[in-house]
Amino acid sequence: MPLAGRPEATLEFYLMGGLCPWDTFYVVPEFGKPSVNSVSGEQWWTFQQGKDSVPEVFERCGGGDRPLLEPFATDAAGRTVQLGPWVWPLRARPDILSRMRVFVMSHAFQPHDSATPYALCGQPRGTARMAATGAHVQRHHMDTGAAERQTPYSYVLYASTSEIEAQFDIHSASASGMHPAYARPLMLRMLRDDPLLDQLARKHFGSSERAKAFDRAIAHYVSRAQSSLTPIGGKPVWSRAFAEYAAARNSVANTGRLESLLTPSLLAPSGGSQCGSDVAFDSTVMSLRIATHLITSPIDPAKSVTVIDSGLINATGAGYDTHEFHVVESSRNVMHALTELTNRINRPGEGDPTKIDLDRHLVLLTTEFGRTPTPERGKPLGLDHWPFGYVVVAFGAWADADRRGIVGAIGPDARATQFITPGEFRAAMLLGQGIWPFEPEAFAVGDVRGATSESHAAELLLKNVLGRAV
Repeated sequence: MPLAGRPEATLEFYLMGGLCPWDTFYVVPEFGKPSVNSVSGEQWWTFQQGKDSVPEVFERCGGGDRPLLEPFATDAAGRTVQLGPWVWPLRARPDILSRMRVFVMSHAFQPHDSATPYALCGQPRGTARMAATGAHVQRHHMDTGAAERQTPYSYVLYASTSEIEAQFDIHSASASGMHPAYARPLMLRMLRDDPLLDQLARKHFGSSERAKAFDRAIAHYVSRAQSSLTPIGGKPVWSRAFAEYAAARNSVANTGRLESLLTPSLLAPSGGSQCGSDVAFDSTVMSLRIATHLITSPIDPAKSVTVIDSGLINATGAGYDTHEFHVVESSRNVMHALTELTNRINRPGEGDPTKIDLDRHLVLLTTEFGRTPTPERGKPLGLDHWPFGYVVVAFGAWADADRRGIVGAIGPDARATQFITPGEFRAAMLLGQGIWPFEPEAFAVGDVRGATSESHAAELLLKNVLGRAV
């Protein structure tokens, strides 16, 4: 990737539970149009009639005189794909749409706990190399960046409960795989009463003097351990365990720097509303506020921030997992997320240094799979999991006006006919940041379909995913 296209930082907004493409980023009204064919009433047409139908909810949610659909681009099969009603906050920003790149994805994992790791890491669950993008970024910059850096390069912001995290295996967003422990991104939880500031201030010591005395004692023992690894007159013997321990101790000793980055006002909870629903604690707003600050801060700006979003109000299945009431739950959460996200992106000519700049920053909208093109069995208002044809989105940095459009295609049966895999997507995201994705801890040539060597795999990713001439 040319230097001019590499993002200074990437904000990944992960819609936990599964984003439905049929009313958001991939609407082909010809598919499922009421008729006598085998897919009649599917995809876009699934909830067009009756109580809580798409048109009714859109009007109720402030759709006004906006059209339900808006043409966007032609897919790989030559069909015109339209943007749906729930993404109107993006549709209201032509500056974003002008550089939006939509990727058709497909895989075979239907349960959350297998689809989530694959989507976030590009490797199946249980694979030794299963590391999240943030871990690859953290390792790269820890090994090549400034030695005096005292704060992480990568963060993951969790907006869900521990029970949901276990059910969805969402902890894979922080997985470090075969990397050293210091590659693990810093995890932050969105809580009403966040103890983080007290932890950073190390108040459990009772006084700053006790904390300093503790640090001096630990530094003494670290020095002794290093001496035992150093032959007389020689260089220290490298020990992974010692290196990881020393990195962890260095992080603890430098919490003051992180404390100055994460201020009380930044971590303060706030309320939110959408489609007539109000909450006193809005984790989406809090996550995006922190993520934007970490990326744009003049103090040690982050290189990668992943937001694991569960929506304004969790769907019945949690997050965006709309098994029971798809239209009501999806409209509220998707519109709210995109409204808050677009409010934090500079408009043309705005130049606010505290907002995301699409010439410098990359934004990703990701998820583990889509939703079925027909209602779930026994749940007439809900949709089930659908990994066989769904979409993720990128805009900013290398995703510019020349890269605008759709990569791949989905057919009338809702299955992808041309697509990229999660492994190819994750490897390409590293390549787009100037990080070689074929290190032993990352991806193999075989993770890129049709590749015969590392250089060939990189060429395929540049061309087919990032849209760059080789």
